[in-house]
Amino acid sequence: MAMTCLLSKIFDLSNVEYSYIKNLVSNSIQHSWSENAVSLSNQAKITMLNSADSIILAICPASNHINLAKIVNIFKQPVYYSTISEISSLNALSLTGSINEIMSQYKIQIIIDIEVTDLTTILFKSDTEKQFLSVDSIQLEKLITDNPIGCQFSQAKPEFVYQPSLTIGAPRLNLMTKINNIKTLPILPEIAAQILQLQNDPEASVHSLSDIVAKDPALTSLILKYANSALFGLRGSVESVYDAILRVLGFDTVLHLSIGLAMGNSFKLDKSGPLGSRSIWQHAVFSAAICQKLSQKCPVEFRPSPGQAYLAGLLHDIGYLVLASSFETEYFWLNKLIASKPEVPMTVIEHQLLGVHHSYLGCILLTSWNMPEFLSVTVAEHHNEDYLGPYSELSSLVLLVDRALKSHSQSDAFTEILPEELVSRLGLSHDIITESVNEVLECSENLDLMVAAMSA
Repeated sequence: MAMTCLLSKIFDLSNVEYSYIKNLVSNSIQHSWSENAVSLSNQAKITMLNSADSIILAICPASNHINLAKIVNIFKQPVYYSTISEISSLNALSLTGSINEIMSQYKIQIIIDIEVTDLTTILFKSDTEKQFLSVDSIQLEKLITDNPIGCQFSQAKPEFVYQPSLTIGAPRLNLMTKINNIKTLPILPEIAAQILQLQNDPEASVHSLSDIVAKDPALTSLILKYANSALFGLRGSVESVYDAILRVLGFDTVLHLSIGLAMGNSFKLDKSGPLGSRSIWQHAVFSAAICQKLSQKCPVEFRPSPGQAYLAGLLHDIGYLVLASSFETEYFWLNKLIASKPEVPMTVIEHQLLGVHHSYLGCILLTSWNMPEFLSVTVAEHHNEDYLGPYSELSSLVLLVDRALKSHSQSDAFTEILPEELVSRLGLSHDIITESVNEVLECSENLDLMVAAMSA
């Protein structure tokens, strides 16, 4: 689903000269690598939109977001962000023939923001490989024979406008150096390893899963609390994991729920502060429940499994747990600084104080544990609204939930504004997201019990 791949096909057909530049930063993971390798001011991105009679490929700076109203004004008709299915369908086309024939046949129009044409060399980040597609602006102008240019339809994202300087006396901590020299990471809990093995076992059964979970009374208690939540409106109570699988949650959800809870319970945090155990697990538990609920409202053709959505929501901030367990000094200062500067977004503080994000730490741990790719990708990309690579439906879902919980003071997101592109891409709406969040928050009694148990 990589838009850069589609762009290279169009370049080839248009005789646009371009090249690939390999990333030289070897210690970065997922979306952070491009920021470390080259300034965002030299990067551009491509966004796919649809109108009633055409496909619009909008090219703008990577640090900007699309102003849809301005594009509507340019084309004088309603325009909407493409869904995952529409993007995948376009990428699957063979695109043979001349560029004019293809643009006419598939009714494709390209629009280039004026800020992009002001650059000498333009870099597009690949979604699947750590490299850039590089093209000179003169070459890019070959695309605009019959396409709009010289207009401005994007504006800087809030996180690239608001970059405060922290001056409260906290030391500048070079966490990357410590990461590169770290000898050991937390060990994957044995029960989580056993459950992971079931995931790849074609003969795994409800009995085999419930038997493993039953070995851990604390894990069993957490699963029963979730199964008995008012979220599921079940008559009577669920008394066993076996019952929870058959009557309420299903095998897939209980499997992923068990993995996440077993992993999370292996970390011990201080209780106080914005990164204390209470805050971390409250956000994680509620995010997981909302992700699971929203996943079932996505169009069936790209709907994440409820179990994967729950696990992604539960563990997307696992990097904070790694920080607390393996880098105590950095955790202490970050927790203190966030508490003293509530007006500054957490992600801004951690970047300025530590030089890396918690998503990077989380991805390191999950990679060392050989966790499923969908989880490591989601952890790495859950703050990256432009990610369009594998499992983007999960990372986008977590990002939306993160933003939605910001207005309830339960999130480290930069803003509570939901990106229209992501909402449309997942086939959701603001009303559906708000309704799902409210449903979970209104059924919080058993979720609060889970939070209390995990943060004890």
